[in-house]
Amino acid sequence: MEWKPYYLDMMLVPLGFLMTIGYHVWLWHKTRSEPFSTTIGINAHARRFWVPTMLKVIHSFNYFCILCCNLIFFMVKTYA
Repeated sequence: MEWKPYYLDMMLVPLGFLMTIGYHVWLWHKTRSEPFSTTIGINAHARRFWVPTMLKVIHSFNYFCILCCNLIFFMVKTYA
């Protein structure tokens, strides 16, 4: 039996799929078991603290935001 060019494809394509699946399984496990050792876990942790902080800031500047929106609406209406 002689070597055909597509034999290499038959070996490397499934190997590529297995490596990709293996990497994602490893990444999922690492994120679940040690979340601060991955960028995904660090970003998720930072978002958990960022959202309540932004909500407090938005609530305290609510009046300021309404004034800005009114000013923008007035300028658009005037210059249109």
